[in-house]
Amino acid sequence: MELEDSLQSPERLLTAAVVIADGDVDRFRSAVRLARTDWRDLLMAGGLGHGDWPSVLDEELRPR
Repeated sequence: MELEDSLQSPERLLTAAVVIADGDVDRFRSAVRLARTDWRDLLMAGGLGHGDWPSVLDEELRPR
């Protein structure tokens, strides 16, 4: 399955992968593999799998 088929926001999916990676390229690659297996697992692992995901996404993307 390609991520485009998920009907999810690409920003949401990529943010989940970046959050999981936490700066580690190998962890990012692992997150991408997870997304290709089941994008819902990616969202859950990245903390964006629940109804409050827009506020979590805003918090993750906010400048620090």
